[in-house]
Amino acid sequence: MMCHLPLDPTLGGAKVYIENAAAMRELGVTVDLIGPETYATEVLIYKDENYRIEAFAPLIKNYIQTNGSSYDVIEYENTYLPYKRSEIEYNGILVCRSVLLVNHFDKLRLPTNSFKAKLKNIYYSLTGKVPYQRRQELSLICLNHADIINVPNNLDREKIISLGVDPEKIITAPYGYFSEKLNSMPLLDNFNSKEVSFIGSFDPRKGSIEFPKIISKVVEMNPEVIFNLLGCKGRHTSEEQILSLFPKSIHKNINIKMHFDPAELCDLLKKTSIGIFPSHLESFGFGLLELMLRGIPTVGYDVPGPSDLLIADLKTKRGDWQAIVERICRLISDQSFYHNCRLTSIQHIREFSWRNSAELQLNSYTKYKENFK
Repeated sequence: MMCHLPLDPTLGGAKVYIENAAAMRELGVTVDLIGPETYATEVLIYKDENYRIEAFAPLIKNYIQTNGSSYDVIEYENTYLPYKRSEIEYNGILVCRSVLLVNHFDKLRLPTNSFKAKLKNIYYSLTGKVPYQRRQELSLICLNHADIINVPNNLDREKIISLGVDPEKIITAPYGYFSEKLNSMPLLDNFNSKEVSFIGSFDPRKGSIEFPKIISKVVEMNPEVIFNLLGCKGRHTSEEQILSLFPKSIHKNINIKMHFDPAELCDLLKKTSIGIFPSHLESFGFGLLELMLRGIPTVGYDVPGPSDLLIADLKTKRGDWQAIVERICRLISDQSFYHNCRLTSIQHIREFSWRNSAELQLNSYTKYKENFK
């Protein structure tokens, strides 16, 4: 498995590779997890992603050509190996994975308060160009020349098929939980506590533009509600920066924790009654998984990643923050609705285990190898 990010589990993309490798090893598969620490210099590793994609591509190809004979399967990140199959000189199975499918941006425009970003969106509309156009082109090359495409959600699959890629080579293998973690995790039932929690960086893709409107409206209708924003570090580097985006009148209703150790999460969520996850695009949604595994009914947008995890009653159209407010307020006031959503969420989220995912992947790779002997 060739990861495009440093092998640090606090990085969402790297976490996917690290946990997938661990799940495969539990099935008895020998896995070498290769990060850029192995094939690139430290200077390159921390460059802008557009630069890294172009710089890493020949390095990854060279690594495969030099070491590929040791492996039956090589998995790599979409956009990072944009070559025809014949150019790579590898006889095993090439699996293209995408931890965030850039091709969604041909239609997706993130909300923004930035005048410069708004001008960019107008430019895209007038010219027909799209964000990350070069990366989308590289993505399509990777997708077309891979033997197998491994996606974590059904909307990614639909998007790739719409690009003209052969659907027969796409497998949908969602991420998930490890059984030992689930067994040690308490189920919460906090209807009366009126705390709403979000886990994720505070940026426009994750809903930062809508959050001030959502929290203001919910607090207007339920003044006692507390919102916990957990793991917010990213575009913003301090609690003060984030609080400044909200009206001062609701600062008392907001708790912010820029960073947390995973071991702290049970304590941070112990009073949480409702989850919120208004992300516009994910490959999966690990923050959402953490909330739902604890029995916390969670509201979010019907978008790639969360669409597969969220239950129907708590999914809303992307960008419809008023519907998010309506669902949260109903969960606060309607105990029967709350408990029905909670029980349905618990049952649904347990379908997403790393073991199931690894078995599906391994079966697909084995079948492909048998068919093309």
